Amino acid sequence: MEFVLIVMIVPWITTMSSLKLHDTINEKTSLPMDYPEPQFLNSVTNITVREGSLAILPCTVQHLGTKQVAWRRLDNDHFLTIGTLTWVKDVDIQIEHRRLGDITDWDLLIKHVRPDHDGLYECQITSVEKYVRHVTLHVQATVVKGRKCVQEGQELKIVCNTTGKKKIPDDVTWLKDDQPINSSYFNHVVVTNYRSLGSKTLVSVLSVNTSKMADSGVYICQSSLAEVDSINITILKDISPNVKRGADAIYVPEVSEDYSGNKAESRYSTTCVQLCLIVLCVFLTVT
Repeated sequence: MEFVLIVMIVPWITTMSSLKLHDTINEKTSLPMDYPEPQFLNSVTNITVREGSLAILPCTVQHLGTKQVAWRRLDNDHFLTIGTLTWVKDVDIQIEHRRLGDITDWDLLIKHVRPDHDGLYECQITSVEKYVRHVTLHVQATVVKGRKCVQEGQELKIVCNTTGKKKIPDDVTWLKDDQPINSSYFNHVVVTNYRSLGSKTLVSVLSVNTSKMADSGVYICQSSLAEVDSINITILKDISPNVKRGADAIYVPEVSEDYSGNKAESRYSTTCVQLCLIVLCVFLTVT
């Protein structure tokens, strides 16, 4: 009985050894013996993007051979991608792969980037030897919102919502056309800050009660955490001297003489200009 068992086991061991040897030979002969080791090519390792935009984390490899490239966050054990496949249930994460000869790109794309995407990422080559390239992603969460076109005389209000990662920003600095906004030169501008410990947010509101043409310009909001955002404000001049504001407004048309000597109501001369300003305002709002 023992003899029969040994006879049956020996062929099995021989077969398994042959298979392993066959696999080893195939693995070794898939590439030339002198095939160079893979290496990362120089690329940007610090990426800064604004919240909601597309983040592209580059990773370029030469001499990859039969190995794979994988991405992961350094603070997580699981992979985000392996090869061209996404290993997480997130439609906003994918790989952009390109090949040029022996050089391959494995860029990690993160769509609609959020503040929680901020962190350190690792591009690695699956191998016994450890080949890694680290890329840091910074997400700017500062958001400036407001009406880009304001009629002269109306209120101008801009809201700057700064979100700190680990702490609340200590302060917010406002600038207009690169000039700091202070009480000396901008005494008609009021800045009010609202701080929230729970959401780690500092909201700063800049307001002008009655806007003037001189208030047009680029307003910049900068937090103490080096987060910066800006907005371009255009003040539209009121060019309707014959239109009286308020509930008792009365339209007084301009009157001119025609060639026959008869008086005729002229078409309002400023309609075209106003229409152009409205189109400009809509364009600025869309962009």
